Amino acid sequence: MIGLGTAINIGLIIAGSLCGLAFGRFMKENLKQTLMMVSGIIVLLLGMSGAMQYMLVIVNGTIQTTGPMLMIISMVAGAVIGELIDLNRWITVFGDWVKAKGTTLGADDGIGIAAALAVLTDENIEILRDSCIELRDVAMIDLLSSTGMRVGELVKMNRDDIDFQERQCV
Repeated sequence: MIGLGTAINIGLIIAGSLCGLAFGRFMKENLKQTLMMVSGIIVLLLGMSGAMQYMLVIVNGTIQTTGPMLMIISMVAGAVIGELIDLNRWITVFGDWVKAKGTTLGADDGIGIAAALAVLTDENIEILRDSCIELRDVAMIDLLSSTGMRVGELVKMNRDDIDFQERQCV
């Protein structure tokens, strides 16, 4: 039956979301973060395995590549199209809309907040800054929020990478 896999996928996503809403408030924050990371890794691996199953094929006892260019072209095309239509901005707008809908319905911890994207507002950043104990932590929050730098880039950064006179990272 055509589309059965998609229907099952949608059903399982909805079921998982409902379970998260029902039982999420009983979980510690660390467990929630770990489950989100594991979910992301699983989705990444499933996507890669779907693409890889047609890329490497055993023919007459030898491994042959059949379509690596399809994956490369698809990823490049997706990145270009995403940038051309400013997909990140549209996702942010959608997340803000979902968050507003959730809070206007009185569901502070409901689906509106659960589905909202992790986009930090100025207020969120101030809350993060206020919760910092060390000045170093405030500096890291400010650097990440003002530059858009990834945490991995910050971790690899050394004092020599900062030009204090020009106020820039090299």
